[in-house]
Amino acid sequence: MWAFGLANYEQKNTMRKLLAISMWAAMATLSLGAQWGHSWHDALKQSEKTKKPMLIFFTGSDWCGWCKRLKAEVLDTPEFAKFAKNFVLLEVDMPRTKPLPKSQFEHNKALLEWFKVTSYPTILFVNAKGDVIGKSGYVEGGPKAWIQATNVQFEK
Repeated sequence: MWAFGLANYEQKNTMRKLLAISMWAAMATLSLGAQWGHSWHDALKQSEKTKKPMLIFFTGSDWCGWCKRLKAEVLDTPEFAKFAKNFVLLEVDMPRTKPLPKSQFEHNKALLEWFKVTSYPTILFVNAKGDVIGKSGYVEGGPKAWIQATNVQFEK
């Protein structure tokens, strides 16, 4: 009986270790995705420092169907995360039901007005001087099609 108890304990201990490793692996996988900032000033500083242009995603995360599709089909993929290493990422969200802190709402509203964004989703490519150098939105076909369509405008 004692031997059975010890074996049961070892099985449980092994299961706990496997569960911990699985959770760590899942967390590590999630952290490999693209990392989005939410501050124009921070993104601008990083763009100047790294000499990378900004990729600014204007979204209505809780109400815009096309924004949700773009995020799920492209922006949350490993292919996009690899592509995004060439940019400083900035998300400008204008949700309708999810509350934003007032300062973030005002910040995002100012960026919408500054860049004259009138539809969602809009993705702008902006250099460190604040000049728009490219534009995109939803492109059907997943990350490969979106990246290909985006790259075309930079080949000119």
